[in-house]
Amino acid sequence: MSRAWGVDLDEGGSRVTLILLDAQTHSLRRVLGETRRIAVNATNPVTLESLQFKGEVLEIAEPDAAARAEVDRRVAQFAEALVSIGFDPAKMIGLSHPGPARRVVVAVRDVFEQTPGPRAGKRLENV
Repeated sequence: MSRAWGVDLDEGGSRVTLILLDAQTHSLRRVLGETRRIAVNATNPVTLESLQFKGEVLEIAEPDAAARAEVDRRVAQFAEALVSIGFDPAKMIGLSHPGPARRVVVAVRDVFEQTPGPRAGKRLENV
């Protein structure tokens, strides 16, 4: 298990792109390279709306500055969202690790509702 930043679904709903930090994902990258299978949960921290995407890893890019900049932007957004619902900013130190970041592209096979409630775990036909 690892934390990804910037989980983005393409317009057609067939691909998800996410960004992994190398400092958090060494063994995960190895397993993804071997199995090519992944499950990604994306959750809005304010509403708790959540989806899980399952599929096949199409690409694990080399680390680059743009991916790292995107992580920094997304971490700041995440921290801002948490502060908006009452989290103490002083307790958010360490949300992210320094160092290289890389994009991972996933071909979506299945999508599941993961928002807490009666629909949690249900497979969705359209995202």
